[in-house]
Amino acid sequence: MQVLIDGGSYRLAYSAAYDIMRHAAEAVVTRAGARIAATQGVHEAVFALADALVADDTPGVFAPRRATPARLTRHRLEYISDVPIDVEEPDARQALQWATEAVAAATAFATRASVPRI
Repeated sequence: MQVLIDGGSYRLAYSAAYDIMRHAAEAVVTRAGARIAATQGVHEAVFALADALVADDTPGVFAPRRATPARLTRHRLEYISDVPIDVEEPDARQALQWATEAVAAATAFATRASVPRI
């Protein structure tokens, strides 16, 4: 993603960072033995569950204060063409930071000897 940011492709970098955050949250949920069906609101549910699962070790990584704005921005970037949105370099860098922290949290959770089972 850094190469996308350096090349001025902030929109692509932001979307990629969001996808990484979501996949990291899904990895946490999967490691805990659960799977959330692909229905409306699934991203929100995955982030909420992942946040609860990692809260003791890495609080806030998947919290709504991060996940919700990232999810809504990515949704507008990908799906709402009648209300275009742009992201700037600071937005893309913030999303990259969040994605990096999400991967670290998911990795730490996945490599624990014992994890809560759902």
